[in-house]
Amino acid sequence: MTKTYKFNDRFDASRDRIQELLTDPELRKSEALDVARSLEASCELTEPRPGIKRLVVKEKEYARGMDGKKDTSRTEDITLTIDWDTSAYRCDWTWMMASQAKRVFVSGTTTLLPVGDGCTVIEEGRVEVKVPVIGKMIEGKVVGGIEKARPRWVAWFKEKL
Repeated sequence: MTKTYKFNDRFDASRDRIQELLTDPELRKSEALDVARSLEASCELTEPRPGIKRLVVKEKEYARGMDGKKDTSRTEDITLTIDWDTSAYRCDWTWMMASQAKRVFVSGTTTLLPVGDGCTVIEEGRVEVKVPVIGKMIEGKVVGGIEKARPRWVAWFKEKL
């Protein structure tokens, strides 16, 4: 059971500028707070090898019930790990919820393609929920939530350009 999604978003900025923003720890922290609406966020940038920028975004969010609705009585620790290959204008990323690390797997790639004077950001993601009987339904809810939030992210990111 795996559900996938793909976004193609065009921006009026060079791919160098887009990559500069997407590898900025302060911007990633702001993204977690403003777009994901996390309660807390931090981001650390390292360079594990030349040409690779690793961003680790740590967030605290309200937990969600089985119906996908926020449960404000509980919080969850989230970690987004992004490995940017700056020469390829591409990254691999994983998103992990600490309490569900053995059952929920979210990962993907982001690729920056030049288009005229602008850039297209292509994000492809995979969601896998290893829960008998209802895993496929949960995958659909997760992907639906990601798709619903995308226009908010695009609008937010355009403001940063």
